[in-house]
Amino acid sequence: APDCNCPPVTAPVTGGNKTACAGTANPSLTVTVGTGETADWYASATGGTALSTGSLSYTSTETAAGTYTYYAETRNSTSGCKSVTRTAVTLTINALPTATMAVSDPTICSGAPATITLTGSVSGVSYQLRLDADDSTVGSAQAGTGNDLSFTVSPSGTTTYNILVANSTTSCSADLTDKAVVTVKPLPTLTVSGTACSVDFTTYTINFSSNGTVASTA
Repeated sequence: APDCNCPPVTAPVTGGNKTACAGTANPSLTVTVGTGETADWYASATGGTALSTGSLSYTSTETAAGTYTYYAETRNSTSGCKSVTRTAVTLTINALPTATMAVSDPTICSGAPATITLTGSVSGVSYQLRLDADDSTVGSAQAGTGNDLSFTVSPSGTTTYNILVANSTTSCSADLTDKAVVTVKPLPTLTVSGTACSVDFTTYTINFSSNGTVASTA
């Protein structure tokens, strides 16, 4: 009930609703009040125990995805008189996109392209291939279709890639848990170290070394 001995106290003015991504720090919710006033924060529009007192900001401790509404009440710092109503301020914590899809680990010969396949993309989500060494982007992000996605790369040596998954609506992102390793095998080489011919010219000898399998034809 209102305190009849107190003059009217204006409810706080909200600083705006806020959003965050799960797993990141929650932004502070804020309000403004008049000179000589402060704010107390509650979990309900009326009654209840204050979550925080004497502050124009409040930081939620919630971590799960969802929408959480808090209520700020003006209080005169000298008289203790309070506003009759409280001002609602909402924090929305958005879930991270699903990032548990599998990616392939292709093997290629040096100089050839490789195709990395991501299994089961999700619509409304983008997939950006990156070099795992420094998270630099490789090509453009691809939009999820509900089907598999393919990324073509041509590394000069064995290379690990990761994929950043981002929700197109909330901008919340996560690294795909699986990483793609493209194994590059060197092309076969053959080095001739010497040749010799028999006196009767019936036998020709070639001395060589190779990193591959050598076949000869007569």
